[in-house]
Amino acid sequence: MASPARVDLVARNDQDRSEALAVRSFRFGIEAEVEEIIAYHLRRGDHKIRRQVKCGNGRVDIFDETTSEIIECKLIGDADTIGAATGQL
Repeated sequence: MASPARVDLVARNDQDRSEALAVRSFRFGIEAEVEEIIAYHLRRGDHKIRRQVKCGNGRVDIFDETTSEIIECKLIGDADTIGAATGQL
């Protein structure tokens, strides 16, 4: 089975596309929850952050202005997903 990051690329029919969208929605929902938790804890630590910052090829989930760090939240840490995250920068 293809990883969730790639499942939309291999959808062959309407059912496959529906399943791909469901997987993507679930994945992005979880990533948004993780982003919220990280942002909450950074703010509690007096960090100044910005969320969903537009950059060259996409958006950065969290930019910590206090430490000049970029945080990209991903549910899966495989090579394809990490590569996609790096490509957003």
